Amino acid sequence: LAKRGRLVAAARLFLVELWLLITLVAFLGGDVGTRAAWGYFIIVFNAGMMLSQWASVAAMAVCSLSTLAIALLSRPLSPHPWMFWMINTFYLLVMIYLQHLAVRSIRGSLAKVSRGLSERQQAQAALRQSEKKQREMVDSLPFCVFEADMEGRLRFVNRTGLKWFGYSPAEVDAGLSAYQFL
Repeated sequence: LAKRGRLVAAARLFLVELWLLITLVAFLGGDVGTRAAWGYFIIVFNAGMMLSQWASVAAMAVCSLSTLAIALLSRPLSPHPWMFWMINTFYLLVMIYLQHLAVRSIRGSLAKVSRGLSERQQAQAALRQSEKKQREMVDSLPFCVFEADMEGRLRFVNRTGLKWFGYSPAEVDAGLSAYQFL
């Protein structure tokens, strides 16, 4: 299913299979019994991470009821099945709440990063526009203007300079030396 782009269906199927496995182990696994209920935390956590917050709540409800059934019916019997169920349900609720806080924090962080990227893209576009304007102004000056790096390679020569010395922009782009140019 995942290979065909059906990730939600694959996640749901995975969670149902995991629930069935844990429940069957709890009832048929001999001495496992109530300890198997701790596996339901994995289901609720994965439902929240792979699907949605509401899927996590639905999984918590199913797992809570399954925990109660395990506490009341599986071997070895829990000495306090209602207490066992309430404690597990409380932990499931706490996990959902903590997951909610984490998701909210992640969404806030992603929004900040998105705003930062947007601002950076706008600044880069403004810088490119400013550089273009500056090059156009320098290019139209009636005297020679050039820019060279520390090794003496020309990085820019305005139209007047190219015309005066008889070079093409392609020659400058190919790495023409300032010493050759002059």
